[in-house]
Amino acid sequence: GASAQGACAMARRRAVPRVGARVLACLVVIACLPRPATGATAKATDKNEDFKYYSRVFLRCVDNCLVEGCAHVTHRDVNFTTGECVPLCALDGSTLKPGQYPPEFTLPMRLTGWDCGADCKYRCTRTVVRVRAHEGLNTAKYYGKWSFQRVLGVQEFVSMTASLANAGVHVWFLPELGRVAFGKTLEMENSPSNKNETSSAVNRGWAFLWFANGVTQLHGWIWSAVFHTRDTPLTHVMDYGSANLIFFVWLFAAVCRTFAIEKKKILPLFLLFAAATVAHLKHVNRRQEDGTKYHFKFNMRAMIAMATTTWGLLLWW
Repeated sequence: GASAQGACAMARRRAVPRVGARVLACLVVIACLPRPATGATAKATDKNEDFKYYSRVFLRCVDNCLVEGCAHVTHRDVNFTTGECVPLCALDGSTLKPGQYPPEFTLPMRLTGWDCGADCKYRCTRTVVRVRAHEGLNTAKYYGKWSFQRVLGVQEFVSMTASLANAGVHVWFLPELGRVAFGKTLEMENSPSNKNETSSAVNRGWAFLWFANGVTQLHGWIWSAVFHTRDTPLTHVMDYGSANLIFFVWLFAAVCRTFAIEKKKILPLFLLFAAATVAHLKHVNRRQEDGTKYHFKFNMRAMIAMATTTWGLLLWW
């Protein structure tokens, strides 16, 4: 009867803090684990190798490809090449008319926006992979990325698929949140305190907050899929910028929900987060002192700090 229900409710209330404490303890343990030494995982080059030499091999291959249309290079009197030659890509594709593609470019390559320059760089990364394998060396990064096998015009097929799967989860649940956030009626628990209009409006407000968070997440994962399909300056900016937006909106939602921010205070808080987002994007996208165009380390540290704070707030809530 009522006593049994009361006991179950009390057990649930006791269980939730225990679960939260355990999860928080796991996060603390993970955070305290020793980190690998700098350079141990970032660039999989071999000890004592002349990495600058292989950089020159790569650049030589690109030059050959842009002049001859063939992604080949000679190393220790052995010729290494990847794929067939693309004659129309000789002389940097200068003989191609606007909108024209070499016949060697498949339909997926055309749809994903490959051109002679990008294709030469891709094929030369694969060529240098063979050169390094011939010397018994590990795979290296090129332009900060691993050289994966291109599939249907997609540079990183597995990562692209994973991004679409993450986006699919939000597509699946957003309609339900939308019905609650924008619907005229709201199904709530059968208690007198939850049947008045004020309570309905408050709950719709929280639903709208999570709906906006879901839309931001969906937007970010779509750009992530586009970026892993083709890495270009535009897709790079949109992918990293969308990811930053996800973390800022996520933290904003967590702060609002955890501290039950009043409606009149949400707008000033939102403007504060918007200003912080713009400032962060301007900082990480300006040219650094070492010549790099993106502040990767600062961005990573900031996002880790924001994610840790967000999870801490949600566990506390």
